[in-house]
Amino acid sequence: MKKSNLLSGLQKRLSAHGPGVTIGVIALVIALAGGAYAASGALTSKQKKEVKSIAKQFAGKPGAPGAQGPAGAAGAKGADGTNGTNGTNGTNGKDGKSLTVTEVPTGEVECSGLGGALVEKEGSPPPVEVCNGAKGEKGPEGVCSTSNCKLPTGVVETGTWAFSRSVEKIKTEVGGVEEEVTVGDSQLIVVPISFPIPLAVGLEGENVHYSDEGTFSTFCEGNAATPKPKNSGELCVYRNLEPVTGTNFAGIYKPREGLSTPGTDTAGAILLFEAPTADARGEGTFAVKG
Repeated sequence: MKKSNLLSGLQKRLSAHGPGVTIGVIALVIALAGGAYAASGALTSKQKKEVKSIAKQFAGKPGAPGAQGPAGAAGAKGADGTNGTNGTNGTNGKDGKSLTVTEVPTGEVECSGLGGALVEKEGSPPPVEVCNGAKGEKGPEGVCSTSNCKLPTGVVETGTWAFSRSVEKIKTEVGGVEEEVTVGDSQLIVVPISFPIPLAVGLEGENVHYSDEGTFSTFCEGNAATPKPKNSGELCVYRNLEPVTGTNFAGIYKPREGLSTPGTDTAGAILLFEAPTADARGEGTFAVKG
């Protein structure tokens, strides 16, 4: 009987006993026949396929995966590595260069005589001049740069003026007789104005002007806020927008001449108002042009 027929017969007879028994018997037959195979040679490729086919036919399905085993112990700690070698030292930096500052007195050739300093860097080209600034030009002469200054021609100076006079009636008794007396209305109102910078010469009556005069605008321009004579040698007196009350303007007079000569002297003038008839008040500005 051929070997293939032997295996086939065994397959048929043992199939009824279950796959486990069949596979075990087939394995035993193969093991026992191993010597015969060895004597006559290895299994043929066909025989190998038949054995695999029988084993596959009666093999059971793969079992479920087993439970995970416990974790293994931690491995031993590795040995520490050796220290690295030290790096080489860097090279030293170069020394800085010094600065030398030498004062240059005023009048020396350096800095054109203005004075200053020479700044020199070690190992560098010639020193650098750091000089004082040149003296500025002389400014224009002020309006009054001397103690005996007079108002220059064409220059305007200004000022303010104001007065207030009360007029009251009081009762008095003289020799058993009661009388009513008015106080404050018997004297002229005198208002002095002064020129901060004296005039070269005093002004005459035709050169002084008050804002209520009809010819005022011929000689004076502006108003109390911006007073200005049109021509040199003129005085313009302005009253504020509010009119003078309780009295009337009487003229502009030279001081120290008994209020008899219209005009000004070099230091100022007197504004004269009549004796008041009631409480009197007035204020304004003036401007005089040298």
